[in-house]
Amino acid sequence: GSSDGKTSIAANLAAALVETNKRTIAVNTDFRRPTLGRRLLEEEPHPLPFSLAELSEVPPTQLLRRTPTPNLVLLDLSGVDAPPGSLARATTRVLQPLSKVADAMVIDSSPVGATAEVLELLPFADHVVVAIRLDHTLTSATQRSMQLLRSLTTGAMHLVVVGENIERSPYYEYGNPSGKRSKRRTGK
Repeated sequence: GSSDGKTSIAANLAAALVETNKRTIAVNTDFRRPTLGRRLLEEEPHPLPFSLAELSEVPPTQLLRRTPTPNLVLLDLSGVDAPPGSLARATTRVLQPLSKVADAMVIDSSPVGATAEVLELLPFADHVVVAIRLDHTLTSATQRSMQLLRSLTTGAMHLVVVGENIERSPYYEYGNPSGKRSKRRTGK
């Protein structure tokens, strides 16, 4: 869902792949709330100088933007003036040729339950990472999303749970009401 940490996970996963010497392409497909570009470029990305019609004529490597991180480039068509569904299809068309110039691709998608664009990307996925935030995402929504994704991909499924559960351990706990980190014993 929205604000579950998809973009943070995608950015960190791309950074981790680069640290293992993999040439990595980070791909934004959340065209309604595109934030991956800002995270990786450390500035607001400039729109690509192409129209939607021109995208099919441009060599896919010309759609990539360098990031400050070596071996990490960004594919982000969100600045192109077109509906999100059209941008998702245009992105999908260039994934296959780009996969030949990269060791890994990490795709930041829109929420599964909110848009259909993410479903067009599933046939390309070797791994699907689903992010949920504790005390934010309903269990029933997560189950529905996982069932839908399983029915549309043969890729490995991974569930990442982010956030803090409000239940506290009766043993050890990090943190205190002031927000400063400390270790204190709270139980036997």
